[in-house]
Amino acid sequence: MAGNHFRRYVLTVCLTAITVLSFANAKTPSINKYNLTHAKYTFEEYFLYGPMFSEQAVENAETSEESLISESVLNERVVLPSIESLIDLSEPVAKFEIQQSMPLIINGYVTNYINYMSTSKLEFIKASVRRGSPYLKEMKAIFKEYGIPEDLVYLPVIESGFKNYAYSSAKAVGMWQFIPDTAKWIGMNVNSWIDERRDPIIACRYAAKYLKFLYDVFEDWYLVLAAYNHGGFNIKKELKSIGSIEYYDLVRTKVTPAETRGYVPSLMAVLYILKHHDEYGIDMPDDDGLTQDYDYVHVPFMAQSGMVAKYSGITVAEFNNLNPALSLGFTPDKKYKYKVRVPKNKGKILTANMDKLKSNSYSNYISYYVKSGDSLSGIAYKYGVSMNVLMKINNITNANKIKINQRIFIPKNA
Repeated sequence: MAGNHFRRYVLTVCLTAITVLSFANAKTPSINKYNLTHAKYTFEEYFLYGPMFSEQAVENAETSEESLISESVLNERVVLPSIESLIDLSEPVAKFEIQQSMPLIINGYVTNYINYMSTSKLEFIKASVRRGSPYLKEMKAIFKEYGIPEDLVYLPVIESGFKNYAYSSAKAVGMWQFIPDTAKWIGMNVNSWIDERRDPIIACRYAAKYLKFLYDVFEDWYLVLAAYNHGGFNIKKELKSIGSIEYYDLVRTKVTPAETRGYVPSLMAVLYILKHHDEYGIDMPDDDGLTQDYDYVHVPFMAQSGMVAKYSGITVAEFNNLNPALSLGFTPDKKYKYKVRVPKNKGKILTANMDKLKSNSYSNYISYYVKSGDSLSGIAYKYGVSMNVLMKINNITNANKIKINQRIFIPKNA
């Protein structure tokens, strides 16, 4: 069925020749706007965003990038308006004029990716949407708040497959694939307690913040996406080298890396497939079916994840799945103001049990930092606690692989 639909689409393109549906308020900035002085951002900001911090986390395809992108197919294209409604900002955002819609340009580059991803990667796309669907309502609300087209909530499909624990060779982590330096620069908590890159909603908010920053610089969503993948400073330099402000000129001239040349077409292919999900057998709930099934509760003291789960009336596995940012298996110190995520209506149970949780958690553990010559069995013997208990409390899977300065939590009353 999907094949028939796509063949009908290609026939329509052929019959209409070069049909371009322009978008209202689309911007055509001059090349001068890419001067650092015109952008009103410091060199340090560009330097920090220069290195590629986001890698396409989709598995390597057997089909090569060069075979997917053919130089002869770019000239014929049709621009389709997004099916999403125009974004209505309740309040204007300083220095930010939103282009009203995410343009879905279908050309030969995208067509090749549609063919490829609707066959070889269709199951991957289906699995990605299933993983992401519990969070889409909150993500769409965040993107609307920042003036980002809702289509881009599906960017994690090509970034990570909507996996919270996705990890790239560039040390990018989470659904939205932030590297440590960029995460720290924009204010994310990445430490021994928590890694907010792994939280789908927290990371989504920072992704929206970064996408907004890039749009303020480039005023073109295709260049924004290229910069998200390759770094804004790199894209600026490459545009300057060819004297252009068009993403597909970067593709034609091959001045940008192969991954970035395929990044936008692959996302456009994913969006095309998702907009025709019935044809491809993808089960996607409509907006009314996207319910927020979570409560958020601040636990203002250190507590073991298992204890928080117990006093929330859920299993440890369910709690850990909803709170992937907790690196140590404990809620962090109150200074982080971290809110745990629990199923809807479980928040009031946790709140009611907060005093019990505190009495059984906060005051019952001490911290021990591993020293040279220490072993987990020796630490357990010294404090009179079972080594298995220490391993369980501290999420240690191999007792022989503790490190110097690693923090070990030990029950006081052991």
